[in-house]
Amino acid sequence: MTTVTGHNSEPGPPGTASSYGSKKASEPPFRTYQAFVWALNKYFTSFKEELTTIERELICNDETVTLSAVLERLSPHLAQIKVLHRVFCTGVAEVPPATPNVVRASHLLNTLYKAIIEYDSVGEASEQAVALLFSLWTETVRPYLEIVDEWIVHGHLFDPAREFIIQRNKDVPVNHRDFWYATYTLYSVSETVDSEEKLNDAASGSSGGDQASGGRQLTMVSFLKPVLKQIIMAGKSMQLLKNLDCKEAEKSQRASRDAERKSLHTLFLESVQSRLCSREESPTDGVTEQQSTRRSLIKMQSIMARHLEIDDVHDPLLAINFSLSLAPNVTNKLWCEIFCFPLFRALRGYERDFFIPESECVLSALLFLRLYLEQSDFQERFSGGDFSVDRSSQSVTCQTFELTLRSCLYPHIERRYIECCGNLMKTLTKDYKLLEYLQAMRNYFLLEAGDTMYDFYTAIFDKVQEKESWQQPSFLNVQLQEAVGQRYPEDSSRLSVFLEPIDASRKKQPVNNLEVLTLSYKVPWPVDIVISSECQKIYNQVFLLLLQIKWAKYSFTDVTKKLEGAAAEEVKVKERVNQQIHRMCLLRVKLMHFVNSLHNYIMTRILHSTGLEFQHQVQEAKDLDQLIKIHYRYLATIHDRCLLREKVSFVKEAIIKVLNLVLIFSDRWQAGAWKIESIDKMESDFKNCHMFLVTILNKAVCRGSFPHSAVLGVSSKQSVSAV
Repeated sequence: MTTVTGHNSEPGPPGTASSYGSKKASEPPFRTYQAFVWALNKYFTSFKEELTTIERELICNDETVTLSAVLERLSPHLAQIKVLHRVFCTGVAEVPPATPNVVRASHLLNTLYKAIIEYDSVGEASEQAVALLFSLWTETVRPYLEIVDEWIVHGHLFDPAREFIIQRNKDVPVNHRDFWYATYTLYSVSETVDSEEKLNDAASGSSGGDQASGGRQLTMVSFLKPVLKQIIMAGKSMQLLKNLDCKEAEKSQRASRDAERKSLHTLFLESVQSRLCSREESPTDGVTEQQSTRRSLIKMQSIMARHLEIDDVHDPLLAINFSLSLAPNVTNKLWCEIFCFPLFRALRGYERDFFIPESECVLSALLFLRLYLEQSDFQERFSGGDFSVDRSSQSVTCQTFELTLRSCLYPHIERRYIECCGNLMKTLTKDYKLLEYLQAMRNYFLLEAGDTMYDFYTAIFDKVQEKESWQQPSFLNVQLQEAVGQRYPEDSSRLSVFLEPIDASRKKQPVNNLEVLTLSYKVPWPVDIVISSECQKIYNQVFLLLLQIKWAKYSFTDVTKKLEGAAAEEVKVKERVNQQIHRMCLLRVKLMHFVNSLHNYIMTRILHSTGLEFQHQVQEAKDLDQLIKIHYRYLATIHDRCLLREKVSFVKEAIIKVLNLVLIFSDRWQAGAWKIESIDKMESDFKNCHMFLVTILNKAVCRGSFPHSAVLGVSSKQSVSAV
């Protein structure tokens, strides 16, 4: 025991001061090994008491005691010691000395977990071994559950020996914007697996380390896999809550509630005891199980009847052998009628077709049935129940132990997860106005606050049309502050505009000049965990596209006024509209229809409808991680549907080319440059771009690539036929 724990003191319960005499004063105690040794010590203490009792009986000489009688009396203990020796060798002794504590602890817990499942699958013959291993596992797992309990209740991951699979990255403080992403490291454990286990474990290998070579691969603490996400979310949420400015009254209430709270390990043991007691008090379990088995076999008969050709063959001897060897809890007649006879008749068919001896057919039938009944999904497939057990990490499985964990341990973790994450979401939405900040991002970047942002961008457009310089940070920020301060004064200090250089080749097209603008919104902590700088980059891309569309739409306002005045003068002079003006009018209508269709598509079909879905999903978010994913998915959706992906950049370039053509048209109209050559070129460019867009969008809709763009494709196609 001293070699295992690294402590030379007398064994004692884990967590007591007597067990902390360390081999090195600087090394913290390895609590998982301590708990394991303490459990072994309790067993060997009881075994020593049994030996003492036998010794006293021998000393008293009250009756004759033979060596065979002593061995028979000690045989259950000797069998249990053999099981303990096997677990000790696999889980402790064979681990290399330089192995990190996180690997040692995970390997020991996995060894006990797999041993319980392996022995439990044998049945009644190994009930004592299962009981011993289960008591050993519940004692050994105590430090792990204490670490989890401390983390999800108090937000403190106390693990001085670094034996837990999740470690705190102390370089990232809680009030940092990367806290939610880079604070904790999930360690995977590389274990040697047998050849028959490789296939199952390969599908459940943990991410978080390099794939091991040869016969080693990545696994994790098996019993925590189903609730690992809930533990991480609850722990991070609780730590974040502890660092938020909560009210003192709430803190005092939490302290009083915590004084009355039971630990996670205690709750688990009480639930196990309650579950076992409820089973003992239910006298109808045997009848229910037999009825369930009967229904399962009847269902199995209907399935097998579709695949087996049934001949009129009856073999009583085979029926007895099948019933005695494979179905002791089912009547012989029921078992043989439902399953044994059809299967044997099918194998007899193989005997006739392939000249297989009858003895081999019987042996094949027995082996097939035994293997088939040992499949992990037998009850799940034939009992008609809707309960499914995740067995991806085990080669040998059993429902009993996994169901115990699912009913006695996982609900307590799940309940704490719901409470912690719910409190954090409530605090963020109520005290830190998370929803208001999300709405502000849509108001300014997606132009949902139309009247406010209209005052800002029209000031820029007027400067451009008057050929005045507008790319000045002071001018832009003044206009933005005036526009926002009138209706949203609380956001005026958070919004600002920056200018970023762009490629000189892109400046050739007037519409690309707006790409120098970068809108910034200062998001306070902890809201910046959700609205990160990466999110603002996506918001800015959509914002620039909307500005370009708004610029093209706004340019038609001045064109319309000048067009009406010019047409009136021509009517007075020549009493008819000039042919050039007529062609310009037709081109103007086509361009205006395209811009309006694009504007309505972006603002209604994409931003408005997607925004409504986003608001509904935000209200249903259970934890902060889910809210972050919902926000990222929302941004990815509008980014994709606004054709801003690199994969469909050619479609966006065609749209930008049409918008640039609108600005050129407006500029030439103001200058009075109505030459035939320029009109022909503009008409040709618009026709080519328009037909290209209509063709691409219609093909994409037919393939199912962009179903949301069907409205834009139809409206663009109608504009050609209408004009």
